[in-house]
Amino acid sequence: MFSGDSIYQLRVALQQAELERTGGIAPHVSPFVRPSDIGALLQSAKFCMTTLDSDVITITYPDMYFLLRDLQGMAENGSLTKAPNLLRRDVLLGAAALYHDLYANPDNSLPLSFSILYFIAWKQSPNQGVPRPRGSQTMSIGDLNKMFGDDSPKPTDR
Repeated sequence: MFSGDSIYQLRVALQQAELERTGGIAPHVSPFVRPSDIGALLQSAKFCMTTLDSDVITITYPDMYFLLRDLQGMAENGSLTKAPNLLRRDVLLGAAALYHDLYANPDNSLPLSFSILYFIAWKQSPNQGVPRPRGSQTMSIGDLNKMFGDDSPKPTDR
């Protein structure tokens, strides 16, 4: 699931261009969930042992218009019901120029960052395992070399 600061480069360029040309901004990009919201939602639904993880993946595009077509193909082109359907041409041209000025790579490609959120949780069950108390381990992390042999890579072997 996309989260947080996904596609921030595009959102900044669109908002700045629209603000400069119309004096206000409209939501053209769907909002993204925050990791804390997912954790709270799962806990309020009585899930336990919640685990969240995230990655940031940056993809480069030759121009903003190719990027917009790609987002449309992913069905990420604004799912808000009360948002305006169209961007004015001058706003779109201004956003493309701002995007390039603010974020272009040395080869003139445009980066677009996606923050991807992964999560898992379990419902309470009578046969569900429980975490052991802190300090109840029988091995230390330093003992892992003994389990896997001395031929395992060491930090100095890199």
